[in-house]
Amino acid sequence: MEARKESQRIWVKDIKPAVEAIFGFAEAYRDPGDVRAEFQVLVAVVDYEETKILTALTEYSPVSETR
Repeated sequence: MEARKESQRIWVKDIKPAVEAIFGFAEAYRDPGDVRAEFQVLVAVVDYEETKILTALTEYSPVSETR
């Protein structure tokens, strides 16, 4: 449990990761058999060129909304 807590402390401080992964139970809920839960796996990789384009679009969007 302490290793998990420490991993989360490190994760919170990493504000611009190039690669991020999520692997684990997302949500548990009860069904009639009391055995079901949701599990998720995600790997995200930064595309720096696409990020530049989307950042420019985001910066322009308030101007385009007022027209």
